[in-house]
Amino acid sequence: MYSVHSQVRTATLAAAILLLVGSKPAPPQFQDAAPSADALIERFMTALEHKDATALHRLRVTEDEYLKIILPGSVEKGEALRKWPEQTCRYFWSEIDAKSLYTEEFLLGVFGGRTYQIKNVEYEKGTKEYASYTAYRQLRLTLVRDDGEERVLATGSIAELNGQFKFLSFKRD
Repeated sequence: MYSVHSQVRTATLAAAILLLVGSKPAPPQFQDAAPSADALIERFMTALEHKDATALHRLRVTEDEYLKIILPGSVEKGEALRKWPEQTCRYFWSEIDAKSLYTEEFLLGVFGGRTYQIKNVEYEKGTKEYASYTAYRQLRLTLVRDDGEERVLATGSIAELNGQFKFLSFKRD
């Protein structure tokens, strides 16, 4: 005969198994992402205005997000996610990260500390849907400085993942 404690434990275990079997894994998410491309661009412009390197850097995908979401999901929509060798993954991340870091310094040096109004937003290479995200490729902002001078800020691409937005990189192609 089973004790009450044993019956409760068995019922709890059975419920947990049913939940696990019947539930889908949570969709992947970015950390600290913006709810729209416009909101991300606004955060980007604020970070530049304040010459805030930390805030600017946080707008980009992290190494973990790149390696677990972006890189495997950079295949045609509907295709299986791609598994890359570890060494290849690290190489791709180190390349995109280093180039983005240099571009962050450039952007802060050229555009930082100034206030601009956004006149136009364009994605020079359009948008592309991949298996796990949508890329808004090669952001081009036409900016107007408070003295009326217009400038074009050319930077990298934005990734949208389940309604969340972050920069893939700041490097210009």
